[in-house]
Amino acid sequence: MQPTTPAPTLDDIWRLFQETDRKFQETDRIIKESQKETDKRFHKKLHAKSRRLTLA
Repeated sequence: MQPTTPAPTLDDIWRLFQETDRKFQETDRIIKESQKETDKRFHKKLHAKSRRLTLA
């Protein structure tokens, strides 16, 4: 006979939902920061390249 585990309570499910939501929000924040940094580097390189072409 296998031991039985108690069914999750509504509070358990709510806590899991909140934790999942927090993780999604954190992931979204990290992705947005990364995209901002990528855009910044891209525009910096693009600006430097256009300056070189203008000065040539």
